[in-house]
Amino acid sequence: MNIVDPESPEALADRVGFYNELRRQCPVARVERGDYYILSSFRDVETLLKDHERFTKAWGNQLDTFEPNVALNQDPPRFDAFRSTYAGYMSPRGVQRWSAAP
Repeated sequence: MNIVDPESPEALADRVGFYNELRRQCPVARVERGDYYILSSFRDVETLLKDHERFTKAWGNQLDTFEPNVALNQDPPRFDAFRSTYAGYMSPRGVQRWSAAP
């Protein structure tokens, strides 16, 4: 497995080139300064997002300290219930309604 630094000057100067090379070299790379990985193919990312049995948020995620009742730390179907509750508020129409001046 490759170890990469997506924040290196070379990677920041040519993001497209960095990720194209990553896709050619390996499907998964470990980030040098951090405890996370980069998936470089669309198919792998799609699998990760849809396979909630193997790739679960039950143990937390890198976005936030693990709190089990925070929506971003939930897998479907629990997250789906949260999403349906807030979908109307976060739609373009809902945001316009909330941001309109009185």
